[in-house]
Amino acid sequence: MTVVSDRAAFYRINPAWRDLAGEVTHGAGTRPARVIRSPIDGAELGSVPVCSPADVELAARPARGAGRRWAAGAPVRRRGVVERCKEQ
Repeated sequence: MTVVSDRAAFYRINPAWRDLAGEVTHGAGTRPARVIRSPIDGAELGSVPVCSPADVELAARPARGAGRRWAAGAPVRRRGVVERCKEQ
């Protein structure tokens, strides 16, 4: 487990996390924000929109299709994908 004591170090571990809130899928309209805090020291790490059950359904729909395509793929192809991810 990685323990991070400050926000800058948190983002150095994976810079993509900084932009994660922008990737949240939700329907039309604005959403209130929920502040995300470090469990270590309570420092604010960022915020994400508070989504409704309909927002979750909207986001999950494409994932279901991707899961079906993944399952239908040849095992040797899936192995290749996993091997490439392991190398990164």
